[in-house]
Amino acid sequence: MESARASFGSPFFGLFRNSLWLELFRGSIDFGSARVTFPQWGDQVTNAKYLVDVFGVGLRLCRGKAENKLVMRDEVEKCLLEAMVGETAVELKQNALKWKKAAEEAVAECGSSNCNLQDFLDEIGRLSNA
Repeated sequence: MESARASFGSPFFGLFRNSLWLELFRGSIDFGSARVTFPQWGDQVTNAKYLVDVFGVGLRLCRGKAENKLVMRDEVEKCLLEAMVGETAVELKQNALKWKKAAEEAVAECGSSNCNLQDFLDEIGRLSNA
């Protein structure tokens, strides 16, 4: 994963396409990069919904075979160009960087995730000593 971090974190890296596994979903936020989603089944559909509609860091191709549709080269090219060039690309990148910054702040010392984890561990300690 470290080599991926080095590659995806590069300012020359503009877009990431993935199969929408949870680890790769998290990568959108870690790397601050836009995504093109191509969900097929299972949690991929949910992850695509979050990446595109909630976090605003990606674009969605259709579901292909699940929609009984063949995805043509022109459609893929159009989606990739939209994610890489123009106003939409700028907005996707800004959103990705916004979420990256929020995630970094949350896991930093005294960040919300850090404090919540510490509170949880303290509670477990209290319960085990009781």
